[in-house]
Amino acid sequence: MISAIRSVGIATLYLEVEMGKSFLRFATVLVMVLGFLLSPAYGAEDVEVLITKGDTLVHICEKYLDDPSEWPQVATVNQLDDPHWIYPGQKIIIPAELLRGIPSDGRVTFLKGAVEVQWSGHGAWEPLGIEGIVPQGSTVRTGSDSALEVTFEDGSSLFLRSDTTVGMAKLTKRGGVRLFQELFLESGRVFSRIKKATGKEPRYRIRTPSTIAAARGTEFRVSHDRKSVTRVEVLQGQVVAGARQRRVPLKEGEGTVVSMGRQPTPPAKLLSPPVHINPEPLYKKMPLEFRFNRVEGAVAFRVILGRDRDFKDIIH
Repeated sequence: MISAIRSVGIATLYLEVEMGKSFLRFATVLVMVLGFLLSPAYGAEDVEVLITKGDTLVHICEKYLDDPSEWPQVATVNQLDDPHWIYPGQKIIIPAELLRGIPSDGRVTFLKGAVEVQWSGHGAWEPLGIEGIVPQGSTVRTGSDSALEVTFEDGSSLFLRSDTTVGMAKLTKRGGVRLFQELFLESGRVFSRIKKATGKEPRYRIRTPSTIAAARGTEFRVSHDRKSVTRVEVLQGQVVAGARQRRVPLKEGEGTVVSMGRQPTPPAKLLSPPVHINPEPLYKKMPLEFRFNRVEGAVAFRVILGRDRDFKDIIH
């Protein structure tokens, strides 16, 4: 149950590493509004659009599709010989996997200390309780010595450490429980655990004032400090960090640093976790003493004690 922080030489990356399991979960989504002409049809999540005068297939796809350039697929599904000719009263089926999506909420599955929510991104802050709903458009924050876990419909989760503020910019689903998430990390530290997804497009994004980190199925950490420096650290899977027209792919065990107004640094290898030397089965004396092996390139270790194996409930 001990976690150490390591610094990575070249870019001063900070990564928490548990001696047990990693410590959180995560999830999010993408948002959209389906117009008033939509009604359920065909597949469980497919929809039907009623054509009115002046409509064109391209304009309809611009309105309802996540990627309007996929309009030829809609033409194929509807067996349109000439996609440029559609008529008032005609019905067009749009496959669920192409739709922008419908709002999907998150749910509080762990809470410690002072945790608050701002329902629409402005207005008064209110206390947030366990099993509370976290909707799209809301903002959550944790106080000192506090923590929050938000879990989504597909089992993905987002974990906020103390003094962290996150906006739920977009939380949507389409095609059943295919979730799309976009979050805004204003300050603090978060850990994301995303369920593996099919398809090519990223389904999860974390924005900060400095960068955007996009992923599909992975575990990674993002932090943003008072100096407007963002750190992205990949524990499992792959993440792409982008800023100022530069994209930096990160593999498992790599990280990058992004300062305000600058491009991401090249991928840097995260240091190996330290080994706890001769751990005691039960510590009975104070002060507690822990010993670790030397890790080349590390400038300091930070030891964290927790009440649980996932390090959600930190003692110190």
